[in-house]
Amino acid sequence: MKMKSRAVKAALALSLGALLPGAAIAQTTTGTGMQMPWQGQFWGHFGASIGAGETGLDAPPGVNRDRRDTVWRVYGGGRFNNAIGGEIGWVDLGTYNYTAPGTPGADVSAEGLDLALIAGVPFANNWNIFGKFGAAYLRSAVGTGIAGLDAGSHRRWGMRYGAGVQMGLAQNWAVRLDLDRYRVRFPGERDNIDTVMLGVQYNFR
Repeated sequence: MKMKSRAVKAALALSLGALLPGAAIAQTTTGTGMQMPWQGQFWGHFGASIGAGETGLDAPPGVNRDRRDTVWRVYGGGRFNNAIGGEIGWVDLGTYNYTAPGTPGADVSAEGLDLALIAGVPFANNWNIFGKFGAAYLRSAVGTGIAGLDAGSHRRWGMRYGAGVQMGLAQNWAVRLDLDRYRVRFPGERDNIDTVMLGVQYNFR
């Protein structure tokens, strides 16, 4: 539980710290105006990240569970202006196994489309601290074989939020650390999956 609580607290603190100043700067930005996603000038980076996820979905009495699994995300994005941007990606939130004596066990998983607004102020050479808020359209699935777990699958939108830091390696390359929480609708229950991911980002603008 330590990873979960620390990741969420850090994400909330960094989100507030980045989103509020970013919004204020965006209101005072003048010049060429906003760039929209349907304009070529908007898009400016893509990347891939991998890390660890932790599910908060409770296990029925007498059932053991794998609380953590590997997660990954691929994404592309750009900037509306110097402070506000957006990203679209695909996220795999892992597969968590639930087992009980005398049963084959059941896998619980979630993956899908990930959309996020990003607010932060770039500094130094290709560095950035930012907050994120958005939604993810996730397919969650719960396998059969465990009493007390509702088996089936769902496709639903859910809130996602988080924070991150981008550390420039060169003019076009950066390492990125992301902490995110995804609100996932499982069959019969809604719960969180918290993630910590490290990846590489290429900036072509």
